Amino acid sequence: MSPRRLAAGCGIALLSACLQAVPAEAETATPVQAAIRSNAVEGPIFTLPAGIRITRQDITMNPRHVTLSYVFQAAQRHTVPFRFELPEMPVDASPDVVGLLDGGGMAEGLAADSKPVNYMNLSVHVNGAPLMLTGRGRALQDGQDVTRILLDAGVPLLYDLNHEAPWSHLPAQTQAMLKARGLLSLDAANWNYQVRYTWDQVFEPGETRVEIHYNPDAFYWSDINLDNFPPIAAGGWANRTYCLDEAWRRAFFRLAGSGAAYELYAVMHVLAPKGAPPPPAAARYSLKVDKYASPNLIAFCPADAKKTSPSTFTWQARNVTPGRTVDALFFMGPDGWPDD
Repeated sequence: MSPRRLAAGCGIALLSACLQAVPAEAETATPVQAAIRSNAVEGPIFTLPAGIRITRQDITMNPRHVTLSYVFQAAQRHTVPFRFELPEMPVDASPDVVGLLDGGGMAEGLAADSKPVNYMNLSVHVNGAPLMLTGRGRALQDGQDVTRILLDAGVPLLYDLNHEAPWSHLPAQTQAMLKARGLLSLDAANWNYQVRYTWDQVFEPGETRVEIHYNPDAFYWSDINLDNFPPIAAGGWANRTYCLDEAWRRAFFRLAGSGAAYELYAVMHVLAPKGAPPPPAAARYSLKVDKYASPNLIAFCPADAKKTSPSTFTWQARNVTPGRTVDALFFMGPDGWPDD
């Protein structure tokens, strides 16, 4: 899915990215932090047994694409469960609404639990060969799973957004039940849709390469007051999360006040959510962030990242245990996006 568009924004691409040094759960989240977290993809989540190690881990991130590459080394054959969770997405009355593929009807909506919609274009390759993904879709209302309530009542989890929503065509008794449970109001569905993918990863003795691609849902940061923007101040949470400095802040305010059409986006990827084991160590680790355009400003940590092309910056290290999240902040101009 494409990033959310801003109502107002700026003229030069500006990027900040870092490995999260403090877990996101360690402090009370602001509404913006919570929204960024709610857009984040989680995974791959796994626990390696003795005898398997990660010899290389590479993460590449830009506002429209994330790639996670692993090289595992196994001493003997193992099968390890892997899990990958997409974020909850609204099914109605939202700019980020998720729906069925074009032409999907009632049958597809009722099967969206067992035949989930891959709304972030997730793909996995193992040793260069595509992996057939298996997953489950579910409906959530305020964190509670309401999938069975909907399906048992003959209510589709999703519908084709190119057509009229089906809610008003449901039987009156079904509509009354949905409204009584708070699942339907003003002819709009009040649940979110989420997909979890799982697979059993087989590691043969020797190397196994796993590469994961997806399109993130970049969070559009619209609530910005240039006269009072504490998140990026010296003690602000964004300053800590994205490792901003005074030069970055001066450039931000100078460009934001230029009158050009700025766009501010945040992308978070969660390697290990709360309650899961921390990510395993990697013998070699790299994080590469692409800001698309060369005439831009950049601030990120770790501080010793190197410029590896006019638009990319890379941090590399050996024997590293990654943080639980990887975060990037993109300040994009109208001409700062690629043509695709």
